[in-house]
Amino acid sequence: MNAMLPDRRTDDAALLLVRTHALDPHHVADWDVEPPIRLRLIRDTSLIDSEFPGARHTSNGKTIWCAQTLPASGP
Repeated sequence: MNAMLPDRRTDDAALLLVRTHALDPHHVADWDVEPPIRLRLIRDTSLIDSEFPGARHTSNGKTIWCAQTLPASGP
């Protein structure tokens, strides 16, 4: 990012563009563990655990994430 910025900035504005995509339903599982805890597992290039409540504040409580590297799949 620093290479793209001019030497002297005139403002603090920034534009960030991302491309999102919907999750495949076969790669998402969620459960109500104990009220008000909801556990969601998302399988992508790693296994992501999203749990309510637990570090980012939302209107429903907090969300925490952790990721676990998945073993390489066989042939």
